[in-house]
Amino acid sequence: MGLDWQPIDKPKPGHEVAFDSLYEEIVDSNKRTKSSWTRMGEVGVSPYETLDAPRVGYDAAADRWSNREYAMRPLKRLFVSRRKWQEIFHGYYVLDLVPPNDGVPVYSNGGLGSYCEVYTFRATYLDFCEDMLALELLGEAWEHHRAGELRDYGARLREQAAAFAEQQGVTDVLGKRYLPETIDDWEHPATKAHIVDSAARWCLFWGERGHGMFADY
Repeated sequence: MGLDWQPIDKPKPGHEVAFDSLYEEIVDSNKRTKSSWTRMGEVGVSPYETLDAPRVGYDAAADRWSNREYAMRPLKRLFVSRRKWQEIFHGYYVLDLVPPNDGVPVYSNGGLGSYCEVYTFRATYLDFCEDMLALELLGEAWEHHRAGELRDYGARLREQAAAFAEQQGVTDVLGKRYLPETIDDWEHPATKAHIVDSAARWCLFWGERGHGMFADY
């Protein structure tokens, strides 16, 4: 399955103690249950909310998206009425309508039909960067992080990416959302610098907003 970084909820004001207890439960595979995530959601603020994702049934933009999706599926309309379709999607957060930002990365395994959301970071891509990452940084990718730890990790990844990019003469890719179309080689120094820099910016985006990271593998 590989490695995906998932931003976890952050605690609602006044619920820090309960949230902290649930965090410890979730990161312990021996204690984690299916209800652990649900209970965390009851005392936490979700990544959807932090991204301010429009929600079907609550936001006009999300309702228009739902109607467009229904209209684009002629076969679906044979079996599902518009009313039923609206019931199915009521409360759905539409990440497609969120403006591009570092918290919704280019390097993601998420999307429609996937087991994870588009705001997850496909950290397996860091394997392409073994020769530029310190062993400690690469190993830490497999660990769960609280918000403060995630900020610190992001800062160290960014320093590593900057140093490597300077050494290889590819600093122009730093801070960019996409690589130039002329670069399509995973072994290219610019690709490696871009992956690590993107990972760093993802960590900083979520960590600075109070969210930790669950390393899913």
